[in-house]
Amino acid sequence: MNEEKMIIKAIADNHVKKGKFVFDKYNSAVFTKLIEYFIGNPDFENNGFNLHKGLLIAGNIGSGKSIMMRIFKSYCFYRKFDRQFRIEFSDTIPDKFARYGYEGINLYTENSHLNNYGVFTQKPINLCIDDLGVEKETVKHFGSEETVIEKILVSRYNLFQEGYITHATTNLDAEMLRNKYGDRIYSGMREMFNFIILPGEDRRN
Repeated sequence: MNEEKMIIKAIADNHVKKGKFVFDKYNSAVFTKLIEYFIGNPDFENNGFNLHKGLLIAGNIGSGKSIMMRIFKSYCFYRKFDRQFRIEFSDTIPDKFARYGYEGINLYTENSHLNNYGVFTQKPINLCIDDLGVEKETVKHFGSEETVIEKILVSRYNLFQEGYITHATTNLDAEMLRNKYGDRIYSGMREMFNFIILPGEDRRN
């Protein structure tokens, strides 16, 4: 575990523009928990967490949620873990629908392994949706109008049943997520995410 923490520290320092990444009383415990998750340590499952679910990191604006997931994305690549994942900002995914239609979001859904001719081309990806909750609610592509992130959350729930992982970061608490996405989608989120709180205030000040 100490070796993994040293690797994470080196990766974290590479993710800041100058100086060194700060581990403190607010984020250290969460970093340790996420190391347990990504190396598959059974200790992660204490307190009701589940290694087979994805991560939903919730916290205040600027508390370090996004950089934390970028660090672990690099960590998974360095370690060549099977659970490598792609990060997409929640507002860029609807923009792809607005520009390209359903073909623009197939990469994130159950259709990710189909091309325009219905031929299987690749496996679905593991995905991290950064800043879940700030996206445009409805987006139009010519005659089609879609609540894109809601559609993707439903599709990612179905992919979860097949073993594919979804992560997310958000500034919203549990009740705000329920109000935004509704009981049905929120119930699926509870099933496919480990809800982890990152404490602390805005680090950008």
